[in-house]
Amino acid sequence: MLVEDASNALWLNLGYRTAPPRRAMYPRKPLPHADEIARMKRCLRRLRTELHHRYDEFFEATKGRRECAFEVHLRNRLLEATCDTAALAEACLEELRRQEAMFYAPYKPGDRLLAEYQVDRATLTRGPYLIIDVCPDKRGGFHYEAAELTKKGTMHARRAPHWLSPRLALTMRLSDAPVCEDAEREASYYRECAQTRECSRLRGET
Repeated sequence: MLVEDASNALWLNLGYRTAPPRRAMYPRKPLPHADEIARMKRCLRRLRTELHHRYDEFFEATKGRRECAFEVHLRNRLLEATCDTAALAEACLEELRRQEAMFYAPYKPGDRLLAEYQVDRATLTRGPYLIIDVCPDKRGGFHYEAAELTKKGTMHARRAPHWLSPRLALTMRLSDAPVCEDAEREASYYRECAQTRECSRLRGET
C-alpha cells in the first residue's frame, strides 16, 4: 500500500493527474515477426546501456567512506530491477526468434516425420521421428529438435533428441504409421505446448 501511494504521488508531482493506465487486455493485432524482433533488439540495447549506467551509479554511491543508506538501498533495487528486465528482454527476443522459425517451418511440434537421405545414389529412410520443437539457427534458418520413436510410436526412452536440419540431401515427409494412445498423448502434449507459447506471444505474457 505504501509503495502504491508513493507511486501515485510521484505521478502527481510530475504533472500528471493520474497514473498511466495498465496495459489493455483486449486482443490486438501483432506486428510481423521481423518487426517484433527488430523492436525487441532495440529495446534490449537500451536496457543494456541503462544497466551499465545503473552499475556506475550504484558503485559511485558506495565508494566513499560515508554513504546515504536510503540512496544505496534504492539504487541497489533499481540495479536489480534493471538487470532482471534486461534478462527478461533477452528471453523474449529468443522466444520471438523461435516463434518466427516455427512460423516458417513446414512441420510443427507434434508431427511425426520420416527422413530420407541420399547416399551414393541410394535412398536411406530413417525414423519415424516426433518433432519436439523448432529452433532458430544463428545465421538464419531453423532446425527441428526431434525424438526417435519406437515401433509403437512412443518416444524412445534411451535415445536423446537430436537435430534435423533441412538441406538438399535430406527429404522429410509425414509418417502415416499407426500409433498407440500413449504416442498420441505425447504428440498432443508438444502440439499444445507450441500453441500455448504462440498465445503467450500474442498476449505479451512473460
